Amino acid sequence: MTVGKCKTDQEGRGQRVPIPKGRLLRTVAALEAYLDAASITEGAVFRQFGKGGRTGPRLAPQAVDLIVKRRFEAAGFEAYSAHSLRAGFLTSAMEHGADIFRTADQGRWRKLETVREYDRRAKLFHDHVGSGFL
Repeated sequence: MTVGKCKTDQEGRGQRVPIPKGRLLRTVAALEAYLDAASITEGAVFRQFGKGGRTGPRLAPQAVDLIVKRRFEAAGFEAYSAHSLRAGFLTSAMEHGADIFRTADQGRWRKLETVREYDRRAKLFHDHVGSGFL
Protein backbone atom coordinates (compact mmCIF):
# COMPACT_ATOMS: atom_id res chain seq x y z
CA MET A 1 0.00 0.00 0.00
CA THR A 2 1.28 3.49 -0.71
CA VAL A 3 0.70 6.29 1.77
CA GLY A 4 0.62 9.76 0.25
CA LYS A 5 1.45 13.08 1.85
CA CYS A 6 1.47 12.77 5.62
CA LYS A 7 3.30 14.02 8.70
CA THR A 8 6.40 11.98 7.86
CA ASP A 9 6.23 12.79 4.12
CA GLN A 10 5.50 16.51 3.84
CA GLU A 11 6.68 16.61 0.22
CA GLY A 12 4.02 14.05 -0.74
CA ARG A 13 6.41 11.66 -2.47
CA GLY A 14 4.45 8.70 -1.12
CA GLN A 15 5.78 5.83 0.93
CA ARG A 16 5.14 2.14 0.39
CA VAL A 17 3.94 0.44 3.56
CA PRO A 18 3.70 -3.35 3.68
CA ILE A 19 0.51 -4.85 5.10
CA PRO A 20 0.72 -8.53 6.05
CA LYS A 21 -2.15 -10.78 5.01
CA GLY A 22 -2.50 -11.88 8.62
CA ARG A 23 -3.48 -15.24 10.04
CA LEU A 24 -5.74 -13.98 12.82
CA LEU A 25 -7.15 -10.64 11.70
CA ARG A 26 -6.77 -11.16 7.94
CA THR A 27 -5.99 -7.49 7.38
CA VAL A 28 -5.57 -7.63 3.61
CA ALA A 29 -8.84 -9.54 3.11
CA ALA A 30 -10.68 -7.02 5.31
CA LEU A 31 -9.19 -4.07 3.43
CA GLU A 32 -10.00 -5.64 0.05
CA ALA A 33 -13.59 -6.35 1.14
CA TYR A 34 -14.02 -2.74 2.29
CA LEU A 35 -12.55 -1.33 -0.93
CA ASP A 36 -14.76 -3.62 -3.00
CA ALA A 37 -17.92 -2.75 -1.03
CA ALA A 38 -17.13 0.97 -1.34
CA SER A 39 -16.17 0.64 -5.04
CA ILE A 40 -12.81 2.29 -4.32
CA THR A 41 -10.23 1.45 -6.99
CA GLU A 42 -7.82 4.36 -6.50
CA GLY A 43 -7.11 7.31 -4.24
CA ALA A 44 -7.87 7.70 -0.56
CA VAL A 45 -9.02 4.72 1.47
CA PHE A 46 -10.94 6.65 4.11
CA ARG A 47 -13.62 8.76 2.45
CA GLN A 48 -16.92 10.42 3.09
CA PHE A 49 -20.03 8.51 2.10
CA GLY A 50 -23.00 10.28 0.60
CA LYS A 51 -26.58 9.28 -0.02
CA GLY A 52 -26.95 5.94 -1.70
CA GLY A 53 -23.52 4.87 -0.44
CA ARG A 54 -21.62 6.94 -2.99
CA THR A 55 -18.07 7.75 -1.97
CA GLY A 56 -17.00 11.34 -1.65
CA PRO A 57 -13.74 13.13 -0.91
CA ARG A 58 -11.19 11.81 1.56
CA LEU A 59 -11.85 12.16 5.25
CA ALA A 60 -9.80 14.70 7.15
CA PRO A 61 -7.49 13.16 9.80
CA GLN A 62 -9.67 14.77 12.50
CA ALA A 63 -12.75 13.02 11.11
CA VAL A 64 -11.00 9.63 11.17
CA ASP A 65 -9.94 10.28 14.75
CA LEU A 66 -13.50 11.20 15.76
CA ILE A 67 -14.90 8.04 14.14
CA VAL A 68 -12.34 5.86 15.94
CA LYS A 69 -13.12 7.56 19.29
CA ARG A 70 -16.86 7.04 18.82
CA ARG A 71 -16.44 3.38 17.86
CA PHE A 72 -14.27 2.74 20.93
CA GLU A 73 -16.86 4.47 23.14
CA ALA A 74 -19.66 2.40 21.59
CA ALA A 75 -17.67 -0.72 22.50
CA GLY A 76 -17.33 0.49 26.08
CA PHE A 77 -13.81 1.92 25.97
CA GLU A 78 -12.96 5.52 26.77
CA ALA A 79 -9.95 7.73 26.02
CA TYR A 80 -8.92 5.95 22.81
CA SER A 81 -8.19 7.58 19.47
CA ALA A 82 -6.67 6.84 16.09
CA HIS A 83 -3.34 7.68 17.69
CA SER A 84 -4.01 4.93 20.25
CA LEU A 85 -4.14 2.42 17.39
CA ARG A 86 -0.70 3.50 16.22
CA ALA A 87 0.82 3.27 19.71
CA GLY A 88 -1.00 0.01 20.38
CA PHE A 89 0.31 -1.55 17.18
CA LEU A 90 3.88 -0.61 18.07
CA THR A 91 3.55 -1.86 21.64
CA SER A 92 2.03 -5.18 20.55
CA ALA A 93 4.71 -5.66 17.90
CA MET A 94 7.45 -5.06 20.44
CA GLU A 95 5.78 -7.40 22.97
CA HIS A 96 5.84 -10.12 20.32
CA GLY A 97 9.56 -9.70 19.65
CA ALA A 98 9.56 -7.40 16.64
CA ASP A 99 12.87 -5.81 15.76
CA ILE A 100 12.91 -2.15 16.80
CA PHE A 101 14.43 -1.01 13.49
CA ARG A 102 11.83 -2.84 11.40
CA THR A 103 9.12 -1.49 13.71
CA ALA A 104 10.42 2.05 13.15
CA ASP A 105 10.36 1.45 9.37
CA GLN A 106 6.77 0.15 9.48
CA GLY A 107 5.59 3.14 11.50
CA ARG A 108 7.69 5.50 9.37
CA TRP A 109 9.42 6.88 12.48
CA ARG A 110 12.80 8.40 11.69
CA LYS A 111 14.12 8.53 15.25
CA LEU A 112 14.28 5.68 17.74
CA GLU A 113 13.50 8.17 20.50
CA THR A 114 10.08 8.61 18.92
CA VAL A 115 9.58 4.83 18.87
CA ARG A 116 10.33 4.78 22.59
CA GLU A 117 7.67 7.44 23.20
CA TYR A 118 5.08 5.31 21.39
CA ASP A 119 6.06 2.09 23.21
CA ARG A 120 3.61 1.89 26.10
CA ARG A 121 5.64 -0.84 27.80
CA ALA A 122 8.12 1.84 28.86
CA LYS A 123 5.36 3.66 30.75
CA LEU A 124 4.27 0.68 32.85
CA PHE A 125 6.44 1.68 35.81
CA HIS A 126 5.97 5.46 35.56
CA ASP A 127 4.31 6.62 38.81
CA HIS A 128 3.72 3.00 39.79
CA VAL A 129 1.27 2.73 42.71
CA GLY A 130 3.60 0.43 44.61
CA SER A 131 6.75 2.52 44.27
CA GLY A 132 6.33 4.02 47.75
CA PHE A 133 6.37 0.71 49.61
CA LEU A 134 7.84 -2.00 47.35
